[in-house]
Amino acid sequence: VEDFFCHDDTWRMTVSRLAKDCDAILMDLRGFSPANQGCIFEIEQLIAGVPLDRVVLLADASTDTAFLETTLRQAWRAMPGDSPNATSGRHRVRILKANSRHRRTLKVLLTHLCEDSSDSPGAAPLCPAAVRDDAAPA
Repeated sequence: VEDFFCHDDTWRMTVSRLAKDCDAILMDLRGFSPANQGCIFEIEQLIAGVPLDRVVLLADASTDTAFLETTLRQAWRAMPGDSPNATSGRHRVRILKANSRHRRTLKVLLTHLCEDSSDSPGAAPLCPAAVRDDAAPA
């Protein structure tokens, strides 16, 4: 984990560059609304440059889900032809709706982030230790 301290003139470039190199991305959209212009830009960057199987969006009751859906649809329509998501096939955005059962939310979140999206036999998940911990009895 690395911290980046960005200013208004650098954060967009930093997000765009880092997102493409990540194994898994969790975007916290709790409280998301039209006022969150920075988040809208980040969603657009994710759709444009990151395979959706590496992305999990976290929402809750405070998330404007109708606006989130509109934002995702607009980002999808604006997606460049060289996006990893522009290939044919089924693409889905994983949205985890957090609730008051925090332990359950964390388990589901770890499962989504650590899923192996590869079709190759015997491929290891991105973070097998977290998957094993998640599978352990509570």
